[in-house]
Amino acid sequence: MYEYLFIILTALALGSFMNVLIYRLPLKQSLWERSRCDHCGITLSVHDLLPVVSYVMQRGTCCYCGKRISVQYPLIELWSAVIAIGIFYYNGINRSSVECIVLLYLITVIMIVDYRYYIIPNLLVIILGLIGIFRILLNPEILINTLIGAVTMAAVPVISSLFFYLVRGGTGFGMGDIKLLLVLGFYMGFPGSIVVFSIAVIIGATVGLIGIVIGKCSRYSKLPFGFFVGLAVYVFILFMLIGKTDNMWLLWKNYMGQL
Repeated sequence: MYEYLFIILTALALGSFMNVLIYRLPLKQSLWERSRCDHCGITLSVHDLLPVVSYVMQRGTCCYCGKRISVQYPLIELWSAVIAIGIFYYNGINRSSVECIVLLYLITVIMIVDYRYYIIPNLLVIILGLIGIFRILLNPEILINTLIGAVTMAAVPVISSLFFYLVRGGTGFGMGDIKLLLVLGFYMGFPGSIVVFSIAVIIGATVGLIGIVIGKCSRYSKLPFGFFVGLAVYVFILFMLIGKTDNMWLLWKNYMGQL
């Protein structure tokens, strides 16, 4: 009981910091300055920054200027708690669960930033990469599999981009997408990396086709592929938790055996 209360409070606090990353990284602002109101610029006090609670108590407005505060702030904070509780509940309170939660927190920030600004901050990619390398150092037996996954994740979009360049003179993927896929290979391994990339492409292609049909975009429109990769990671981890395994081959064989 008490451990889950601690988890919720910690997750809400981390969700608040996720909001800081989402807002400040694209604007290249310092992450360590005091928080200010987006509208009037007044420095906020501690009681103005309590995750979820402050938003509810202030009825979604700034208590100094009365302007509306984005609902993104409490939603991200609540979502961070949902992620933590869900993974700890299904996978237990252990190191692999913590790794999974951190991965999803960082992926969530990347998804929102890429969706809004079409950029993937290098800082987040570097953090993901360092954690991935640290994970390999703690589990040397996964070295070969994760390296294959990383190379595969990076090679496929590079080859695809070269193909796009030769065919229509443009690139299919940005460098931010390729770097993100590379470091995610450290987590997904092989063939998980292929699964994640395939799901992301399917989601992206579906969204693109729907956009073309309803006239919201053209075949040359730019799409936030990092957002689709994030969705694919969520789907992948969901199936890993349901299958109670981090081995994609085992999960696939078990699934095929039930058909």
